Amino acid sequence: MTTQHIATPVGPAGREERDPGAWVAPTIATAHMAVLGPAAAPYGGLSEMATAGRGPDDCPAALNTSPPGSAA
Repeated sequence: MTTQHIATPVGPAGREERDPGAWVAPTIATAHMAVLGPAAAPYGGLSEMATAGRGPDDCPAALNTSPPGSAA
């Protein structure tokens, strides 16, 4: 005896029932990324320079400690 699993589609079948405002959120996210992405890049570079050129013995103690409550 075999069991057949048949699923019925849920939701609209055609494109005519799409939300007309579905373009708003992706547009806002893209605009923010276009403006804020390049502005964030220098800060990413500065965070790398904070420890560049220092060995594990010369690194400040504040950079070698873990935050309170975290598993070390």
